[in-house]
Amino acid sequence: MRVTHHDGVTVFHLQGVTPDVIVTPSLQDIRAGRDVVLSRVVELCQ
Repeated sequence: MRVTHHDGVTVFHLQGVTPDVIVTPSLQDIRAGRDVVLSRVVELCQ
């Protein structure tokens, strides 16, 4: 699939998106089975 910008010409495929919010799970989060990255995404989408 070829993904382009709204103009239909400029290629967006394989460029991705630069993250502007950095979330780093701690060792305690990993051991407790918490997904802090997903939790932060949900917070930002609300």
